[in-house]
Amino acid sequence: CIRSKYVLGTGVAGTVNVRSVSSIFSNFSAYDLGFIDKKEAVERIKDSLDTVEKLEKAHGFMYNYYDTTRLNPTSNFISFVDSGWLMMGLIIIRQAFPEELGNRCTRIIDSRDFSFFYDRAQGQMRHGYHLDNKRYSEYHYGAFYTEARAISLMAIGKGDVPPEHWFKIYRTFPREWTWQNKVPEGIVKKYLGIDVFEGYYEYDGLKIVPSWGGSMFEGLMPTMVIKEAELGKKNLGLNNSRYVEAHIRFAKKKKYPVWGLSPCTIPGEGYDAYGVKDIGLRGYDAGVVTPHATFLALELVPERAVANLKKFLQVYPDIYGEYGFYDSVNVETGKISKKYLCLDQAMVLIPLNNYLNKGIIRNRFHNDEIGRRVEYLLEIEEFY
Repeated sequence: CIRSKYVLGTGVAGTVNVRSVSSIFSNFSAYDLGFIDKKEAVERIKDSLDTVEKLEKAHGFMYNYYDTTRLNPTSNFISFVDSGWLMMGLIIIRQAFPEELGNRCTRIIDSRDFSFFYDRAQGQMRHGYHLDNKRYSEYHYGAFYTEARAISLMAIGKGDVPPEHWFKIYRTFPREWTWQNKVPEGIVKKYLGIDVFEGYYEYDGLKIVPSWGGSMFEGLMPTMVIKEAELGKKNLGLNNSRYVEAHIRFAKKKKYPVWGLSPCTIPGEGYDAYGVKDIGLRGYDAGVVTPHATFLALELVPERAVANLKKFLQVYPDIYGEYGFYDSVNVETGKISKKYLCLDQAMVLIPLNNYLNKGIIRNRFHNDEIGRRVEYLLEIEEFY
């Protein structure tokens, strides 16, 4: 994770995705958990912000990739969701260290306007913007139950886009979109004057609002920063619990010794996305399980999550290395991917921090005016 004062990321040659901002989350989680003191946490984050402010930007946003030795952009794309997670980190930093970093974070937050990504005709966010041909992505974040929902909520809280945007995102796609994985059930309800099809899929008797691919990352990453369990008892909080249950049942049906499918490295190869296809609008393949998926579920099913981690160690003793759990295991071959990914390790450390410190990361977001402004959107909806 991040330590260099020159590089947002690993500090080595190559390219780095803006999602390496996950290392910023990891630094204040390390502080919360007592691994580093306040002075070191602030200095580490200052180094990161120094780099953020140096980097070339377009329309106020960072490019998706940079060379980590020269800091020049190596892509021509600006990502909505990656830009958004950086903002999430800055919002939480200004709550964690208001005296030391608050004004600086506020200046950066106020300089970004997420209406740049907003398609007013659709009421949805575009994936991003291509600078080489000066065109927006042809796709939108049209599926509600993905990691992008956290960024949409933040953009509404900032005042960059209207609250109606929240209800313009599809819970499932319309029934007539027959290319999706299943034909959804559901009824139409009205929120803020907008007709919303409260669609859902069924899996093993569970009514579930699906993600795009059926992965834990899509479903549960927002829970690291948003109080979905507390505020969304009839919508996202309920859906998150059912989503985890579906993963556990799927693994049992497949006779996998452990559960938890999510994007991760492929043992012996590259990187791919995995999920429970039946709870995805399109659905990812299964076969590779990753420990970070269990940590994302820790607060929802603590006893079952701990039992699953113990099972990892029992069945695959080599999955635990010097710095903790390696990234993944192919449960069909037993082959382990002995790698550590910054983003995936953040999805281990941050849920642990929330679990041990009573939701401290979420509390910081909701203590901020941006988080407070949107709490009502989490409360008023009823799924299924």
